[in-house]
Amino acid sequence: MPQCSVAGSLFVAQIDICDAKRVGELIADDFEFYLDRWDKIATSRTAYVAFFRTNCERPATGVDYLTRRELDGSSHEDEALATYRTVDLGAHRFFEPVARLPGSRAAGQPEELTEIARFDFVRAWMGDTRRRSRVISYTHQKIAGH
Repeated sequence: MPQCSVAGSLFVAQIDICDAKRVGELIADDFEFYLDRWDKIATSRTAYVAFFRTNCERPATGVDYLTRRELDGSSHEDEALATYRTVDLGAHRFFEPVARLPGSRAAGQPEELTEIARFDFVRAWMGDTRRRSRVISYTHQKIAGH
């Protein structure tokens, strides 16, 4: 099986650069996303990319600010489910700009840890690429004071 970085390109494409095209390339056609706060977010690649694109546009239009998500590498587990599927388990941390101004998160701007959560990603090999097919993000916990 080809190897893949622990953090994965999807973390970077989603949060750091808001690249909807790249996100679409990294997920399966039958992609499903579940979030403990909102339940089912998407049931297809098309639906998730549209949801994602809307969320990325919010800071650009001044409606919201950008958060940063960071993988807790020490929590990461990558287990084989079958010959062509794996599950990634772990935790991620969420950071927000201290100023929390719409559109904010310029390079070097102060930020603070505001939340932690767990995730499970099921990925399937499609050619030489693992594409995420199922995502569950859960046990979101606010950090004291946020």
